[in-house]
Amino acid sequence: MDIWVLKLEDKPISFEYSIVYNGVAHCLKWEFDGEYSKFSPGLTLRRHSLQYYFENGVQTCDLLSRYGTMKLKWTDVPTETYDLLFFNKGVKGRLLRSASSVRSGI
Repeated sequence: MDIWVLKLEDKPISFEYSIVYNGVAHCLKWEFDGEYSKFSPGLTLRRHSLQYYFENGVQTCDLLSRYGTMKLKWTDVPTETYDLLFFNKGVKGRLLRSASSVRSGI
């Protein structure tokens, strides 16, 4: 697991954590302190982490989830993704499945 932290005067203002496996960096989570949003600390940290990965043999960086405006800043070649949801057969599982179906429009 890689943990990246961008600090300003010893104060963390952005972080990212990723797992690299089989030539793919799976970027699991990244956040930034909204107080510094005008400086784009999340994008600054992401640029450095991606540069490091590509310079060190990583072939793909999976930003996870669906493509949005932010993710299209990093590529013009989106990849198709799928969601798999598993539910048990109990009451709670059936309720969660129903809620999920309504939310996703299935």
